[in-house]
Amino acid sequence: MSTRRFYALLNPILYKRSISQRNEGYTIEWAAMNVSAPTTRLILKAGAPPAACGGEPWQPFALAGIHGYSEITRLLYEHGVDPCSINNDWKNDMDDGNRENREEGHPLSMPASHGHVSVVNLLLKYGMCPDFTIGHNEERTSIHLAAKNGHLDVVRMLSDARSSINAQDGNGTTPLAFAAWNGHLDIVQFLLSRGADPNIATEHEGTSLCMASHSGNIDIVRCILDHGATPNPSYPDGQKPLFQLSRAAQEGHEDIVDLLLSRFDYVKSFTKPYQQAILCVAALTGRTTLLTELLTKQNYDPNMHIAVDRHIHIFLRYKSLHQPITALGWAAECNQPAAIDILISHGAIITSPICISPDNNGAGIDTPALLHAIQEGHKEAVITLLAHGANPDYLSEALLTAITNPPIFSLLSHKADPTGSLPKSSLLTYAVYSGNVDTLRMLLDHPKATELVMDSISAETQTKRR
Repeated sequence: MSTRRFYALLNPILYKRSISQRNEGYTIEWAAMNVSAPTTRLILKAGAPPAACGGEPWQPFALAGIHGYSEITRLLYEHGVDPCSINNDWKNDMDDGNRENREEGHPLSMPASHGHVSVVNLLLKYGMCPDFTIGHNEERTSIHLAAKNGHLDVVRMLSDARSSINAQDGNGTTPLAFAAWNGHLDIVQFLLSRGADPNIATEHEGTSLCMASHSGNIDIVRCILDHGATPNPSYPDGQKPLFQLSRAAQEGHEDIVDLLLSRFDYVKSFTKPYQQAILCVAALTGRTTLLTELLTKQNYDPNMHIAVDRHIHIFLRYKSLHQPITALGWAAECNQPAAIDILISHGAIITSPICISPDNNGAGIDTPALLHAIQEGHKEAVITLLAHGANPDYLSEALLTAITNPPIFSLLSHKADPTGSLPKSSLLTYAVYSGNVDTLRMLLDHPKATELVMDSISAETQTKRR
C-alpha cells in the first residue's frame, strides 16, 4: 500500500478521534492560523463544529480574518458561521484570559485592521455592514482601523462599499484624523478626494490638521490645508488655543510652524486673550521678530496665561513639572534666552503668583520660569533668568530640581540657601539618594554645610519617630 493511500485511509480516523477527544478546536485553530484549507476541510467533514475553539483567545472564523486566509473564511462560512451575527463576540469562551490579546472587534474589523483585502472583500459579499462598530466604548468602524494602520486598498474597498468617510469613534476621531496622526499620506489624499471633512474636531486632540501638525508630516499638513482645513482658534470649551500651531511648535516642527504662519493671519483673526497663544509659540520657537511685534505693535500682554489641557493627567512629583502657561515659561522650557530678554524687558513677571485665569477656562498652576529651565537642564536660560533677578530660593525648589544637573546646581548654589525647608527631608538627603557625587560634594563644600548636615539628621530622626 502506498504512503498516500495509507494517509487517505488514516486521516478520517484521526480526525474523528480528535473530535471524540474534544480536540477539534485545536485542529481548526491550527488550520486557521497556518493557511491549511485541506486540514480545515477534513476536520469539518469529520463533523467538527465550525466554531470549535482550542487554546487561542478567538474563534476560528476570527482567527482566519486576523491571519488573512480567505479560503478558510469561506469554508467556515459554508459550514454555518454567520459573520453578521450580533450575538457573537467572536471570543473563545474557554480562554482563561491570561494570554496577551491585543486584537479587538469583529470578523470585518480584524482583517481590515491587518490589511487583508481578500478577506474584507469576501465578508462584504457575505453581507457584513461596513460600518459595524467594534465593542466597548471605542465605536470604531473597520475604515477607522484600516486608515489608522495604513491599509489604503482596504480603505478604498470599504469606501466603495459606502462606509461612512466621516464616521467618528467614541472620541470623535475620524478615519482622516487617524491617517493624519499616523503619517499615512496616501490615505489622507484618498479620503479627502472622497469628501472627508478636515475640520471635524475630536474630543481631546483637535482636528485632523492638529493631528498632522503634531505628528510632523508637512506633506500631510499641506494636503489638509489645500483641502479647506481652517485653524481652530480655540477648543469649544476654551481649551487648546491655536492647537495645530502650538502642538507643532512644542514638538519642534519648525517647517510646519512656518507653513501655518504663512497660511493664516493668527494675529488679526484671533483677538480674544485665550486665542493669543501665538505669543507662546513665538517665545518657545525663538521667533524674536514676531515676539517683539506682538508685544510692541499688537499690545499683547506678556503675562497672558494660556489654557492647559485638563484632559491629560500626568503624575507630577513637583510643581515645576507642570506645563508652562506663560510665554516666559515656554521660553525657559525651550531654552530661548533672547526671548526671555525680550519678554522681561516688556514687563513679563519672572516669578508670577499661582493663579486661575478667568479668561481661559481652567488655566492652573503657573510654575516660575526658572524651575522650567532647571528641570530641562537649560544652563543658558538659567543664567539669563538669574541675571534678571529670578529668585533661586523660590519655595526651596530650585536647588532640589537641579540636584541631578551639577553645572546648573553650581550656578544656583552661589545664590540659593541650601538649608531651606523641603517636604519630608533635607536637600542633603535628597542629594544622597540621587547618587550624584558632584552635587553632594558641592553641598558639603558649602559654607552652610554644617547646618545642612544637622538639618538632615534632624529630619531623619523625626521620620523614624513617626
